[in-house]
Amino acid sequence: MPAWRTRICHAAWLLVLVIGGVRASAQTYPVVLRYLPRVEPGRQEGLAAEPKSADAIVLVSARADVTGLDSLGDWPPQFRLRFFLPSGEPSPDIRIRQLRSLTGYYMMDSVAPPKPWAPGVVNEFAWTRDVVADVYDFQIPPERRKDVTKGDWLAGLGLVVSLGTAGPTASLQRLTVAPAVLTSSNRPLAVSNYLFSFRTNAAAKVTGVIRSSSDRVVYTTPEYQATSGSPFTVRWPAADQPEGWYRLVLDASFEGQPQVVVRFYHKRSLALRDDD
Repeated sequence: MPAWRTRICHAAWLLVLVIGGVRASAQTYPVVLRYLPRVEPGRQEGLAAEPKSADAIVLVSARADVTGLDSLGDWPPQFRLRFFLPSGEPSPDIRIRQLRSLTGYYMMDSVAPPKPWAPGVVNEFAWTRDVVADVYDFQIPPERRKDVTKGDWLAGLGLVVSLGTAGPTASLQRLTVAPAVLTSSNRPLAVSNYLFSFRTNAAAKVTGVIRSSSDRVVYTTPEYQATSGSPFTVRWPAADQPEGWYRLVLDASFEGQPQVVVRFYHKRSLALRDDD
């Protein structure tokens, strides 16, 4: 057995399972794969314990679905997280996290870009493939890699680029986000859909609408039968919609649950500046 696969227990990496009184148990990861500070470029990246939230329903991913992505036969030298930063918005806070556990959760955040983020244009953060490739090898044994390909694994990552709140600053359920795409290409990417994924901490019926900046309803979601801990995704076809600000407003059947509001800017093409 390779040395890096040796099981290593560490008290700092307990995965607390509080489901109907189930007692806590420990997750173990190879040391090199633990969620740790990384350099060049600066970030925190690796395997971490199950995320916890006291909120009844939370946003776990805001993806821009684009046409013309390269098929992934092998890991590229770098991954690129690309998003449009509207003018006048706060500096983005980037978080990538697996939506479902495959022996721990892959996570990347605390991003320190090599140069300041630029408002009013498409921005990109690129980082090396090393940790991603090693986490995939650790989580997916060789006999399962035909069923869970590298592309499947990447599709299971939640992307959230937060730009602040869309309402009271105390509310974590009223957010402004920049929908992002994960790619290995540096060419222009045309946005066809938006994929907003949420997780609830109990079973609930969830409905919603997307409104334009003029408050016009441009899309009504189906009714989602959400189950505890299992993400559900709102998919909005946006290719023919005008660019600008929109709001996704969700209502959930939790007693006392306020509306969840996700404010975002629709940009048809995620093309980098000519000088990048």
